[in-house]
Amino acid sequence: MKNYLAINAFLIVSSMCYGQKCKFTIDKKDEFTGQDTKSIVNRIDNQYFTWTSSWIGGKYFIELMFVHGGEVHEAITRNDTVQIKLQNEKILYLIPVNDIQPVTRNIISTSSSTTGSYSSSHSSTRSTSYRSPSTRTSTATSQLTYYTPVFEVGREVFEDLSNSMITRLRINITGKPEDIDFLKRKHYVKGCERIMEEAKCILAVN
Repeated sequence: MKNYLAINAFLIVSSMCYGQKCKFTIDKKDEFTGQDTKSIVNRIDNQYFTWTSSWIGGKYFIELMFVHGGEVHEAITRNDTVQIKLQNEKILYLIPVNDIQPVTRNIISTSSSTTGSYSSSHSSTRSTSYRSPSTRTSTATSQLTYYTPVFEVGREVFEDLSNSMITRLRINITGKPEDIDFLKRKHYVKGCERIMEEAKCILAVN
């Protein structure tokens, strides 16, 4: 009896701690289908790379948002596979739910610089002259292509993500593999650490 009470007390305390730790970006029930949705959006690199972990109606999903430099016309199809390498050397293979068409946006950036001069002359009467500074503004336009694939995965994928950190992600869009090394940037490492915790939160839902 004492062991039973001890185990239950441990489970209750763990549940309370877990509930405080997990914060869902989306936590709602669909008014028509009755499906529960719990999602955590992880903006690893602001507008350039986002990872979303979701539990929707008893199913598990991962959604990515990433950017490719320049204008790219190739879609991500169901024949394409995104590969994720974990720190324990395991490789996960994700297949998109639907074909994803790219969206290209023009990014306009402006920069300004100030020019001017100051001169002075000395004589019996000191005089000083100024030339008013002028500001020169330049504008540059670049193109970025955005992809937002969604992957339905098994529970075991989230179990793997909760146990080992992501080190590399491989995408094949333009005909050759392109890798994202998550260990080269400090904020990407932090983002991957959050993915591990978020995977635990999604697993705790069901």
